[in-house]
Amino acid sequence: MIVFRPFDPEHLAALQLLPEQAALQARISEFSLGAHLVQGGFSYSGFVEGDDGELCVGCAGVLPQWPGRALAWAIFGCIPKRCWPAVVARTRRVLDRARRRGFRRIEAHVDAEFAQAIRLAAILGFAEESTMPLFTPDGRTSLMYVRLNHG
Repeated sequence: MIVFRPFDPEHLAALQLLPEQAALQARISEFSLGAHLVQGGFSYSGFVEGDDGELCVGCAGVLPQWPGRALAWAIFGCIPKRCWPAVVARTRRVLDRARRRGFRRIEAHVDAEFAQAIRLAAILGFAEESTMPLFTPDGRTSLMYVRLNHG
């Protein structure tokens, strides 16, 4: 079972990432990412019970950019397969809440080589809008996904 709580920047330090996400963990600390992600948005963290107690397995949310436009973000790590339906449902609720609050355009930046994230963006109702070469701190390409909320 997964339990959701309001996002706290300290959750990022405890996040159980996949081995291939090691570079991401360094960037989180280097740029004080947690403090930025908590400001003014609708964000949450997911926790599961592990051998050593409760483990943070993912953090996500929506950050307002200006009236009508927001940025969706997610850092999902070692989420047990059985918990994914609840994670998707929670993320949809957060996106729907942003829509109800008047955000007509919600953007998401996805690593172009991360197939699982691309698939999740589509499941959540995002459509690919553009390619952003040299976008990440280490120069990788990202894809811009957008979820438009008409009316």
